[in-house]
Amino acid sequence: MTWNSIRFPAAMRSLNPSTRAMAIEIANDLIHQKGMDKQQAISISILKARKWSAYGSPYHNFSHDPTPPSIAPKDGFNFK
Repeated sequence: MTWNSIRFPAAMRSLNPSTRAMAIEIANDLIHQKGMDKQQAISISILKARKWSAYGSPYHNFSHDPTPPSIAPKDGFNFK
């Protein structure tokens, strides 16, 4: 099943529309291209979409990377 802005997991109801749209995109990608379990994909997509929303990351195409999506810059975050 592919989710969209009308049909999406109940766990995404509390997200604002733009964050929800990103979570849906990530979840669909994780399930269809990476073969991930639906519940795990939902949890990861919500987390990643919230980070995307908080940091305003322009990175949203995760299909090239076999690992779950990350908004971290290529050189990583510097928390020193």
